[in-house]
This record gives sequence, structure tokens and C-alpha cells, in this order.
Amino acid sequence: MNTAGQNSQMSGSCQDAYSIILFESMSVKCINNDFRSSPDQLLDYLLQYKAGGGTSYSNAVRCAEEVMHQY
Repeated sequence: MNTAGQNSQMSGSCQDAYSIILFESMSVKCINNDFRSSPDQLLDYLLQYKAGGGTSYSNAVRCAEEVMHQY
């Protein structure tokens, strides 16, 4: 039984962390392991980025793997 998970559910506190990677020809780790921001704050932060360039899925997957290993 996972008591840590049970305790966070019982207390009602959110323990989600967000990492967001934007990608085109290059990948950008714009948010890493963020526990504090609300969904509205995250959206406001992301809206400053503009799309452009190509689409490199393999680069984005490697970047996501790095973030998962780091956190």
C-alpha cells in the first residue's frame, strides 16, 4: 500500500508536477518539474512562445527522456 499517495489524497493537496517541452526544429524545456504554478499561470507562460521552423519529433522525445530521468 502506498501511504504517501494515500496521505496526499486524504489531505486534498495536489502533488502534480509539470514539465513542458516545446519543439520544432529544436526542443525547448520551458518548464521543468513545476509544483507551484496553476494551470492558468502555466498557460500564460506558454503563450509567449511562437511556433516556427520544422518539426523534430526525435529531438523532442530525447528531450522528454532527459527530463524524466532528471526528475
